[in-house]
Amino acid sequence: MNWIIGIVVLAVTSFIGFTYYSSQKLEKPNYEVLVNEGDYQIRLYNSSLWADVEVSTTNQGDMSREGFRPLANYIFGGNAENKSLSMTAPVAMVNDSINPSMRFYMPSDRNIKNLPKPNENNIRFVELPERKLATLKFGGSLNEGSKKEAMKKLKIWCEENNLEIIGPMEVFGYNAPYEVIKTNEVAFPIKD
Repeated sequence: MNWIIGIVVLAVTSFIGFTYYSSQKLEKPNYEVLVNEGDYQIRLYNSSLWADVEVSTTNQGDMSREGFRPLANYIFGGNAENKSLSMTAPVAMVNDSINPSMRFYMPSDRNIKNLPKPNENNIRFVELPERKLATLKFGGSLNEGSKKEAMKKLKIWCEENNLEIIGPMEVFGYNAPYEVIKTNEVAFPIKD
């Protein structure tokens, strides 16, 4: 009986470790950390390219349900070339009250000219310029409650550090839903 428990524990531990290690290897946007205070950072991001789809709400669960399917379909071959693109991280949710959207970071070997045309007409490409973001990292499930709590903490940190927020909050999710160990972030674009 003990050997069965041992095998189950080993299998679960292996699965958790494999999924965590796999997500850590995904390509992510390049940035330089300018200020590092534990889970809070100020980062200078290089320019980057994203596939973006507008959604109808800033509610975390609804944003994911609306935006994820068309973007995932695109990178898994739902495009004019019928080719899959490399998986990247994070999935970004832009909590703009007027134009909320979900975004997938595009691999760095792609540019606006060599990305395949999406099969769905609601996907657009967004080229973000170099920009500065204040970020707060947090673990656990990414839901409306955890997002709002992290947003409040980051706003307070920005105020305490005299950082001027110049755009809507962005939420970054770095892990697949089946992963046990999760890393999430909230971010605000800030003035130089």
